[in-house]
Amino acid sequence: MHVTWKPLSAGILDFTAGFFTVFCAFLMLDGNTMLTTLHSSLGIAPKTGGIAMFILGFLGLIGGACSLSRRYWHLALTGSIANIIAPHGILGLVATIFIFMSREEFK
Repeated sequence: MHVTWKPLSAGILDFTAGFFTVFCAFLMLDGNTMLTTLHSSLGIAPKTGGIAMFILGFLGLIGGACSLSRRYWHLALTGSIANIIAPHGILGLVATIFIFMSREEFK
């Protein structure tokens, strides 16, 4: 098995996107931010949006851990896809591409 830099980079990108998504979720759940106002103007309940963002961010953190350990390819991919849906989507998109390219490195 040839070890490359791709799972490591994907894990770092997933952790970064997951951390920021969880942070934004906590800000939304607090209710005193511009994110809350934005979601209210779009017709999304701030608490519901905050909970959804927290779940996506948590999945991203799990995916980052799986990618760094090069185990459980399906969980790493799930976390990257969750980060595509989250607000920091470009990080998740790049991480997903890296995970697809390095599938044979996972156990």
